[in-house]
Amino acid sequence: MKKIIFHGEIRNETGVIMAFSKIHEQLGFKNIVCSSPVGFDIQSIYYKGMNVTVEFEYKSSNYLAHKHQTKMEKGRKYVVICWEDDCGLMQKIKKEHKQDIYEVIEIRK
Repeated sequence: MKKIIFHGEIRNETGVIMAFSKIHEQLGFKNIVCSSPVGFDIQSIYYKGMNVTVEFEYKSSNYLAHKHQTKMEKGRKYVVICWEDDCGLMQKIKKEHKQDIYEVIEIRK
């Protein structure tokens, strides 16, 4: 994957979204779609042959802090795109909330 060079450091969710917009194709997202004004950041985007719901976070633990796990719908595939997976989000959601996240993409790597 091509390394992104920013002037300054990524320190928030907006920076994660900016980085994603530069490398979305390398991550497997053919297109970029407009974000949703409520709920998850992207309600539906094509990824790996299916429609998924995407949430951007600076740190994966913010997904829990913002209580997104309470808004997850059974049967939907969720992808969290973050700068740092600081809490092992996939395992934490499965163990503590009995739900599944399809994938956590940590883009700092």
